[in-house]
Amino acid sequence: MLPRTNGGSVVYMLAIDMGRYGFGYAVGADHPNLQWSSRIKKESGSDGPDGFGARAPLATIGALPPYLVDTVEGVFAGGFKREHGAFAFGPFSKLNNNSHFGFMENGVVLSRLNPGLATAIITPDGSMDMKTWPEDGDKDLRYLVHARQNGVPVVDGIDANGVSIPGALVNKSGHFEDLGQRLEKATESYNKAMGSLESRVLVSARRFEELQAAPTDQRIEPLEPIETLPRKLEEK
Repeated sequence: MLPRTNGGSVVYMLAIDMGRYGFGYAVGADHPNLQWSSRIKKESGSDGPDGFGARAPLATIGALPPYLVDTVEGVFAGGFKREHGAFAFGPFSKLNNNSHFGFMENGVVLSRLNPGLATAIITPDGSMDMKTWPEDGDKDLRYLVHARQNGVPVVDGIDANGVSIPGALVNKSGHFEDLGQRLEKATESYNKAMGSLESRVLVSARRFEELQAAPTDQRIEPLEPIETLPRKLEEK
């Protein structure tokens, strides 16, 4: 689900001859960082979900190394940020410190790869593949050079008829479940704020009406709480 601000975006798709070209990956100078995503409320006292929040003593330059310049045909800037790389709601928000999206550069795991997430992997020969990271995926890290995770799988394989199999959360309307939880929390926050305003501020303000110290045509109406909650999805 894209926000309305992205509704008019142009999406470019291209095909690359993997027999002629390979892939690489590098993090930026600053992003994605290793701290907690601002989307979630951290429960521990660590600086990041993996127990640290800085890359030191490693240094990332966020630029193409000079020794690769003559071999590179093009560069794609993903714009990935830690802020966008974690789950605030849904099943993955309850696993592995909100299941922050993991990434690996030149054999160094900068942020752990979490099971169940869509993962792009690159091997030493430059070949690229995409997979759902398994529970025992760490045993294969020694065979990889780069890896990058980005959300849940939209497609999770192909059936015997050659038809794409929707990812587990896509098939179960996971996006709508998350949206419903967000609306429910927003309703709860509104009702609490409204109750506080009613009991601490408006009670005193209405005394001006009782003392006839306020215009008679400008009454302060009572605030009503929102009692309607998002409808729960039922699996069939």
